[in-house]
Amino acid sequence: MQNAVEQPPRFVGRWVGAYTINVFVVVWVLVVGFGFGGWASVTNFINQIDTFGLFTKCYQCLPPLPPSSLASPPPSHSLNATAAAPPLHHPLNHTRHV
Repeated sequence: MQNAVEQPPRFVGRWVGAYTINVFVVVWVLVVGFGFGGWASVTNFINQIDTFGLFTKCYQCLPPLPPSSLASPPPSHSLNATAAAPPLHHPLNHTRHV
């Protein structure tokens, strides 16, 4: 009776060599992939926190105006003569009673 499982090639080292190569590949992926990849990700994350901070200083705040714009008058808004004026009250807007 013949064995159904084929032996690995002789130049690989049969079963011991095949297992050794597999263990080497698994250890390589764990060390290089997860080890160095995780280290690089954590290092990059720490550098970003040092650069930008963990949280923003003011969320949804208006940006500060430059000093030159404080003295200038507000820009004039031109009217669009081709469009109709916006309605004062929308029929589906129930937040304001006219």
